[in-house]
Amino acid sequence: MKRSIILSITIISALLWYGCTHNSSSHTSDQQNVKSIYSNQPPAFAFTEEMHNFGDLREGDIVTYTFVFKNKGGKDLIIKSVDVGCSCTKAKWPHEAIRPGQEGEIEVTLDTSGEAGNLWKVVFVNANTVEQHKELSFTANVF
Repeated sequence: MKRSIILSITIISALLWYGCTHNSSSHTSDQQNVKSIYSNQPPAFAFTEEMHNFGDLREGDIVTYTFVFKNKGGKDLIIKSVDVGCSCTKAKWPHEAIRPGQEGEIEVTLDTSGEAGNLWKVVFVNANTVEQHKELSFTANVF
């Protein structure tokens, strides 16, 4: 009788041990698979806003807006250049790589000197993303 109880306890313990080690390695393997899939994704922009309205401005006003983005991809995002449409617009952007999951900012400054009426400006962001060119825009009414 004692042998049966000891044998039963030994078998149950072995099964529990096997089940615990088998599930944890499977869980770790699943986490590694998800991480591997994520890291194979190309860099990708996710902007909080792609268009900004400065509203009514007086001629000669200088205003700044910061476009915030996150790298939603699995590889470093590198902004190669930011092209503005005219001399009235200046842009600052990060020149270092934006790691996956990190945020970055593109600061755009508009000088309304010599401008009048409704303005619509486009900023072209060139990066190592699948969609190599991203357009950001802003508007203003200058009087």
